[in-house]
Amino acid sequence: MGKVEITEDSRRQAAPDSVGASPPGKPPRPTTVRASRRSSRGNDEPTAADYKALAEFRYRIRRFLRFSELAARAEGLEPQQHQALLAIRALDQPDIRTLANYLMIRHHSAVGLIDRLEERRLAERRRNASDRRQAHAVLTAEGAERLRRLSIKHRGQLQRSGPGLVQTLRELLEGWFREAAGPSSGDPKENVLAVPK
Repeated sequence: MGKVEITEDSRRQAAPDSVGASPPGKPPRPTTVRASRRSSRGNDEPTAADYKALAEFRYRIRRFLRFSELAARAEGLEPQQHQALLAIRALDQPDIRTLANYLMIRHHSAVGLIDRLEERRLAERRRNASDRRQAHAVLTAEGAERLRRLSIKHRGQLQRSGPGLVQTLRELLEGWFREAAGPSSGDPKENVLAVPK
């Protein structure tokens, strides 16, 4: 039987949900902490510090999402409607399938969401000039204005809460890197890639 070589790429393909996995079409991320921990400890059991750091990270994300939900409702929108308006603006007139994929909802749910936004005159469908069967979602002036107001509020909130979220993530990754690399690895801050300062 031939020898099978396990590479970092094959690990990513076998476990797409692991830390370090790249979505389709994206460049590969740096070598995963998970693989290093397994080789250094022989297992991948979370520590007490892992649980604490993960809980803190989720708490900070949830705080931001809660702010976002309340801000949307103050503008008379459901959180999913706000998310759809933001996606339509960010994706620059997506078709319904693209919008559904981006929002991680079923196609018929995206159709219903656009229907409700059209009823409220916040978005509309425009037929593709080359293929009349395909429709693209676009914001109306009212939809764009509501999204603008919400985005200003969200930007302000991220300026206030973002540094804490980034710091929590940095500490989480640096702790895992230290544990994986062992005592002679030097300063982990020099080795943790893709963590913004």
